[in-house]
Amino acid sequence: MRIGAPEAQGFWRNLYVQENRITRLINQLATARRLVSSNVDVAGTTIAQRLRARVEGYQQALNNIYDGIGMLRTAEGGVQAIQGSLSRMRELLVQAGNSTLTAQDRAAIQEEINQLVQHIRETVQNTEYNNQQLLAGGVQDMALQAGASPDQKLYITIPNLTPEELNITEIDVSTPENAAEALNNVDQAIEVVSGTASMIGGYTNRLERAAESVANALTNLTASLSRIEDMDMAKGVVDLLRMELLRNSTTAMLSQMNVNASNVMQLLGNT
Repeated sequence: MRIGAPEAQGFWRNLYVQENRITRLINQLATARRLVSSNVDVAGTTIAQRLRARVEGYQQALNNIYDGIGMLRTAEGGVQAIQGSLSRMRELLVQAGNSTLTAQDRAAIQEEINQLVQHIRETVQNTEYNNQQLLAGGVQDMALQAGASPDQKLYITIPNLTPEELNITEIDVSTPENAAEALNNVDQAIEVVSGTASMIGGYTNRLERAAESVANALTNLTASLSRIEDMDMAKGVVDLLRMELLRNSTTAMLSQMNVNASNVMQLLGNT
């Protein structure tokens, strides 16, 4: 004889469902992730996987853009150093145009100019990014990522700024006439370097705007992914408490049914 068999089966089925739900909620709360497994939300999992792939792509694109910005800022620092040296050279050449200078004065000016030329040469040699010289003419149509898509490229070229290319290696201030000729060369070099600085600044501004755009898109994508994938902790705690109460109630009902069944069997046995 089966006492309350259909009811008991229903309670056991409910208890099984409740235990699974409690286990899932504990895992979700522990990881702060709603999608702890694909069977929680099949459609949501598919969407989340698609969004996550896009998020990772945007993150890499942003890294690539910032790499380009870092390279350009390194180049900009070298160009600024060269500008400083050329500015000082121009000042010395204007001074050397004075006919009242002694031979000793001119020798001192020549020595300082020679040191400035060497400083420019060393700046060009030492301005590197990822082991690549940036101011020696090696940056020609270099492709830098300028957007979320790999085909969004910014092609940059940085002129050769060595003293030889700037035509400042043969400066002679032994006479005012020679100083005047050298001043023309230095003015032309200043124009080239100033143009390079402006060009690099334009490249940098463009990449910074691209980085801002990609970062905004990444923020929105991440927020969308979070809404699908992350756990609502407050709701999860309430659900867990509710499920534990239901489980305790179901367990109590099953225990009571077992007690009742035992009592009935004892009564039947005594008849």
